[in-house]
Amino acid sequence: MGMSLLPNRFQQLMGLYTSSFDLLTRMVDLQSLELGRYHSHIAEHPTLVLDVLGKAPYTTFLRLTHQLPEGEESEPCAFLRVYHDARQAEVTHCRYHKILHRLFLPQTPARAIADHRLRMNVFCEKWLNYLLDLGHGRATLTWHSDIPEDLLEASPVDDDWWLEEDRRLLRPPVRRARRSTPALED
Repeated sequence: MGMSLLPNRFQQLMGLYTSSFDLLTRMVDLQSLELGRYHSHIAEHPTLVLDVLGKAPYTTFLRLTHQLPEGEESEPCAFLRVYHDARQAEVTHCRYHKILHRLFLPQTPARAIADHRLRMNVFCEKWLNYLLDLGHGRATLTWHSDIPEDLLEASPVDDDWWLEEDRRLLRPPVRRARRSTPALED
């Protein structure tokens, strides 16, 4: 059997995880970051906020977003799980275009999950490239404060984090039965 010229969804996701890890390590020294909130300032752009929400020997859980001059946070916002030993950075939850994308429900079709994960990780890879192009990185990132308590309580620490109103995002489209015509039935 011949080899496929195009990667399947799993191969694409693994490639995106590796690419995002490489971009993140260009931006920050992931191993040396302690728990807390970090800011990166670039003139005439919103402040980049990096929250280090959790650390384990081989895993770090991060949150990236922007802070507007008025102090409120804006879109996009992404939660990433970084696997240091595997050199992978997986987007677990992402908010952009006014929608907080959250996975998973037990009845969610596997194809919808794969498509959704692919979209979140493609978006995040592009965003990380954009942030690096702006100049965000080790030289601009500074520790700001401890992580706000309300953020720790609301952080999606596992894939079952879900709000009822977001369930519509992953519902498969309803297909209506075609009407049969007498001419086709004969």
